[in-house]
Amino acid sequence: MIQLKEEHPLMTVLEAAESLRLSRHTINNWMSQGRLHRVKLGGRTFLERDEVVKLLEEAIRTGGVKR
Repeated sequence: MIQLKEEHPLMTVLEAAESLRLSRHTINNWMSQGRLHRVKLGGRTFLERDEVVKLLEEAIRTGGVKR
């Protein structure tokens, strides 16, 4: 399994974008499209680390992310 920095179960949008080497805009678009699920806490938006890791592993295995 791919390990990303720190092991907190949630990531910020910026952390997810940096881990996937995508823009925050792309992450926000994917959340709006339902491709990633957002977790709202206290007015802040997070993503589940496991979901981001699975997305990255799938992209590595298949050569890209399904659109």
